[in-house]
Amino acid sequence: MLPLLPSRPTSQARHRHALPPALDAWLTAPGSLTARLRAHGPVTVQVLEQGRQRLLPQERRALGSAAGHVREVVLKVDGRPAVWARSSAPLRAVKGPWRAIKGLGTRPLAELLFDGHRVQRGPLHASRLPRGGVLRRHLGRQWTLTLEDRPAAEPVWARWSVFRHRGQPLQVMECFAPWVRSLAANGPPRPRAQACPTLARMLLSRRIEHCQVCGTPVEHKVPEDDNRPRAVCPACGHIHYVNPLNVVGTLPVWGDKVLLCKRNIEPRKGFWTLPAGFMELGETTAEGAARETDEEAGAHFEMQGLYCVLNVVTAGQVHLFYRARLTDDVFSPGPETMEARLFSQEDIPWDDLAFRTVRMALECYFADRIEGQFPVHCADIR
Repeated sequence: MLPLLPSRPTSQARHRHALPPALDAWLTAPGSLTARLRAHGPVTVQVLEQGRQRLLPQERRALGSAAGHVREVVLKVDGRPAVWARSSAPLRAVKGPWRAIKGLGTRPLAELLFDGHRVQRGPLHASRLPRGGVLRRHLGRQWTLTLEDRPAAEPVWARWSVFRHRGQPLQVMECFAPWVRSLAANGPPRPRAQACPTLARMLLSRRIEHCQVCGTPVEHKVPEDDNRPRAVCPACGHIHYVNPLNVVGTLPVWGDKVLLCKRNIEPRKGFWTLPAGFMELGETTAEGAARETDEEAGAHFEMQGLYCVLNVVTAGQVHLFYRARLTDDVFSPGPETMEARLFSQEDIPWDDLAFRTVRMALECYFADRIEGQFPVHCADIR
């Protein structure tokens, strides 16, 4: 085993002598591997197997468990298999902080590891897999599921590290196809999409500039016996309070499929969402969620229990999603929706979802569906 950040550089040099420099860069690259691959083309995930397994000897030592949950995938760049990846975690971990891994489907694990969660990564290690070893033979069988020609003549190099979330470990091993050496590992990942300007204007529009009682321009200051700035009218003394808005909606299910709506309005026009919208005066959260589902999807359904409460702090909103059971698969979407469609977990347009809250609700649902229990989830998005 060769630590990628060793204290003895001479030993590192001897081990790396036979390793092409380009592949060496991939083995040592920090951060999200998926993000670096995306700099060279669209990345897709083929799931080879997932479920409870007896762990490999090295995994048992790293994770302190004889059995665990294992997920093996191949990452493809422009349809070409590039990386075989194996993630493993103790069973207690997938019942706790790593439970969302069971609902990933064909999405990359990087979404859990590098998307703002409090995940800590241990040191990276790399090694050439010994020919004839258990893992090398297993990897060879897995390659045949995705490759027409097995690159048996090429050295097989892998890297691995252990991630920890709330103290629970998850080991990730990544083995690179020889052709990946032709790609630059240290090029900048593709830039993230910029924040939606329409959403920014929506938030800015909530700032009060004139008194809602007498129309006088307000002053923004901390009132007496208060602890934060408010819009205060210098003429009549009225104090204006701007509080979070409630967004209410449903997660409608038909069999093993979920109903999504393609937005026909800004923000995020053309992206997919769960049917939801702002709560109106004179209605409960459940009534508002049902109304929005009817208006946006024209669906027939039965309301079930509250499922997700998501505090979107930066937007000044609280998103509440209820589970709903569709009674048929006939939809008549309203003017705010381009299209209403049912999706299986494998077909969810993850890259085209409108909001993070929609993604989180779907991730929770697919993970809970495996367990057969649907507790209420609460989370903060900042």
